[in-house]
Amino acid sequence: MSDLLKRRDYTFTVQALSPVHVGGGFCREDLLPEVEQDGQPGKVQVAAIQRDNEGRPWIPGTTIKGALVRLARAMGLSEADVLFGAVKADDTGQMGAMLVRGAPMVKPGATDGLPHARDGVFVASRTSIDAGRGTAASNRLFHSEAVAAGATFEMRLRLETRGDIVALDAALLKLLGGFGAPEGVALGADQTSGQGRLRLVGDVRMTNWKANSGGGLQADKTTQCVPPSPQPCSAAVTLTLVCPGPYLSRDPAWTTEARRAAEAAGGGANRTQPHLRALRLDHVPYLTGQMVSGAMRARMAWLQAVEDVAAGRTVPTPVGVLKSAAAAAVLQPQERLFGVAGFRGVLTVSVGTISRMGKSAMTSTRIDRFAGGTIDNALFATDADYGVRLDLGLGLDARATDADRKALDRLVDDIRTNGLMLGHGTSRGFGWFRIEG
Repeated sequence: MSDLLKRRDYTFTVQALSPVHVGGGFCREDLLPEVEQDGQPGKVQVAAIQRDNEGRPWIPGTTIKGALVRLARAMGLSEADVLFGAVKADDTGQMGAMLVRGAPMVKPGATDGLPHARDGVFVASRTSIDAGRGTAASNRLFHSEAVAAGATFEMRLRLETRGDIVALDAALLKLLGGFGAPEGVALGADQTSGQGRLRLVGDVRMTNWKANSGGGLQADKTTQCVPPSPQPCSAAVTLTLVCPGPYLSRDPAWTTEARRAAEAAGGGANRTQPHLRALRLDHVPYLTGQMVSGAMRARMAWLQAVEDVAAGRTVPTPVGVLKSAAAAAVLQPQERLFGVAGFRGVLTVSVGTISRMGKSAMTSTRIDRFAGGTIDNALFATDADYGVRLDLGLGLDARATDADRKALDRLVDDIRTNGLMLGHGTSRGFGWFRIEG
């Protein structure tokens, strides 16, 4: 009887704790309005997400399996090779007992206030950070679709084995318990920036199959399973950042055309619409790990360069793209912490609770770039926030070395001393954060 095929199906729901981007390998040009480039209108490319045949955001089974494999290895699960398969050095191996289906989005998250949002998906924009100055690099703006936090996906797994399915069932439920950890499990793009984190919500529905009279299998009864609680896991460092003054994370959808349309809708008598508007979600500033990690990476690169110069060492050229596993040994501290192409950084940056004291409507005069003086009757209005407070989590994965921990400690000590500048207009006093406590 032990060589008979045994099967169990598992269905459960996961919720996005942060925006999720699982790329489809292509770009769309119909999501953003055209912009003028060299005097000619041009279309803006947006990295697209995966969707199913109904157009719903969709996570491929290979992406889910990859996340589960990483979680199983991190948990030290002895049944990992049996569940997922293994390839040996002599090109032999075994097929895994677990089959993974793609997961469609079944409920969208909140997108109120997010740019170019529709059906739970919005367009996320970010800039490349100049490592030397710690500010946004010129003409380096990237756009991508992202599923908003709060969205839920339905996942389906299947166990098929001729061995001991009871033992594999227990191992799988233990693995899914890890999916229920407060920090969830990361998949998709920008994982080290806290993006793509999914967490199990509710119980797991298990359907057992039994042999029928024809010698095949048919679905039997469905039961509710409660995965074991995960081991407590906390970030290596948890910080609370506070910005007493103005802070602005600029809304990329608030263009000159959008502002003029809003003024026209109001009758155009009083031009009260701001020229720059804050990006908010549910009336609080919208800030992600992506926005913080870029500034932190630039700070780390600057600290390393200062140390190299003081020690008389030549400042090394950034690796850029990791071309071999051996090259990981010569990565600079900021490259190990935040990653390069071919090497995922060992540091995870996540933003927790965000709050503010209120809005800050600021007015200034435009400056004539040639004369250096103010322009008559040319006011510039900015809609920002003030008294912004956020919880920042910094976590190191299992690959981290003592050198990585020392590099993170050095970065945190510097931020405690000098603060961290985030968002738009830092050269004008916006977004000057300090660590509380």
